Amino acid sequence: MRLPVISLAVLLPAAAFAGPPEAETCAAKLTPDGQKIYAVTAPRVAPGVDLREVMTAEVRKLVMSGEMSRDTAKKNAPAAGSCLQHLNQ
Repeated sequence: MRLPVISLAVLLPAAAFAGPPEAETCAAKLTPDGQKIYAVTAPRVAPGVDLREVMTAEVRKLVMSGEMSRDTAKKNAPAAGSCLQHLNQ
C-alpha cells in the first residue's frame, strides 16, 4: 500500500513543471477527436482557469453543432483534459 503513495509523491514534482511543450506532446498522442477537443479548448486555458468549466463549454459547442457525437465527446474528453492540465499550471 505504501508503494503507490511513494510513487505519487515522486511524480508530483514533475507535474509541477509541466507546461505548453508537455501539453503539445501529450496532445499529439490523442485520437483525432481528442485532438479536436484539445484544439478548441487550449486557447481558453491559462493558469488558474477552471478547466472543467472551459472544457464543458467547448465540448458542448462541438456536440450541439453536430461536429462530434455525445458518446465520442465522453470517450475523448478525459484524455484531452489530461493534456490540457499541463496548460493550467
